[in-house]
Amino acid sequence: MTSTSSTSSTILTESRRAATVVAGRRLSFLDFGGPGRPLLALHGHFGEGRTCAGLARELGDSWRVIALDQRGHGLSDCPTDFSRTGYIEDAAAVLEHVGVDGAVVLGHSLGGVNAYQLAARHPDLVDALVVEDVGAEAEGDLSFSLSWPHRTPTRAELLERLGESAGYLVGAVREYPDG
Repeated sequence: MTSTSSTSSTILTESRRAATVVAGRRLSFLDFGGPGRPLLALHGHFGEGRTCAGLARELGDSWRVIALDQRGHGLSDCPTDFSRTGYIEDAAAVLEHVGVDGAVVLGHSLGGVNAYQLAARHPDLVDALVVEDVGAEAEGDLSFSLSWPHRTPTRAELLERLGESAGYLVGAVREYPDG
């Protein structure tokens, strides 16, 4: 892990990529380490754990940010089941894997729903909850995303074809060696 010194604390600039296996599926997450209070960060639809890198840098060593690539996102395996129960059990498994109980759980959008459901179903794992950009019931229609291209020759072409949606997704778009 690389760090740089600041006048008052060590600000983490890189995370440790780790994984655990749940029901035969790989769950990838970033652990920004540090001696601070543990915070599990759950990203929104079309996001991934690395979108929390800026947050981890800002929080410095006051918090240990663990950012999960939720099922089917980032470097985690894509299951056939995208049920709420599946998402919740994945988050609980990651907390158990890293030996954390009593975490603060922060969730954005999809992650927000998963965060409060995790707190409700596993109160022993969650001490506090921060839910951002989602209501108590999420019934969003994401069918508009079905027309998005799955692969393009370059990242730039994908962002161009996504049009207005690209601003929201730019942080989660990966370029593979073959496009």
